[in-house]
Amino acid sequence: MIETLIYTVLTADADIKARVNTRIYPVRIPQNPVYPAITYYRASAGVVNTLAGYSGKKNPTIIINAFARTYAEVKDMAKELLTAMDGARTFRAVLTWEDDDYNDDLNLYAISQEYSCWGTE
Repeated sequence: MIETLIYTVLTADADIKARVNTRIYPVRIPQNPVYPAITYYRASAGVVNTLAGYSGKKNPTIIINAFARTYAEVKDMAKELLTAMDGARTFRAVLTWEDDDYNDDLNLYAISQEYSCWGTE
C-alpha cells in the first residue's frame, strides 16, 4: 500500500523527524494535537490499465498536509516534504500542486501538497 511506503519515507527523513518526531498521521490529526504535524491521504486510486487489463502498476494521487504555528516553519516543512518524496526509492513521486492556507480558529498555517505517485501494489 502506497500510504505505508509514504509513512516510511517521511519518518526516515532526518529533517522531518527532527521537526515532527512521530506526528505524521493518516487522514487527520488526533484530538489535542501538538504542532507542527503532518497528515497524508490517498485522493485517488490511480489504477493503471492497458488494453490487456490491469497492468499491476498504480498512479495514485496523494495529498500531504503540513501544519505549523508560523508561516516560515510551514514553508520549511514543505521543502523538507518535497526533498523526502523526491528521494523515495520504493516509488516515484512528482509534486503536481501546492497551496498555502491559514486557519483563523486554530491560529495555524498549513501547506497542502499533491503528488502523483507511481509504483506497484
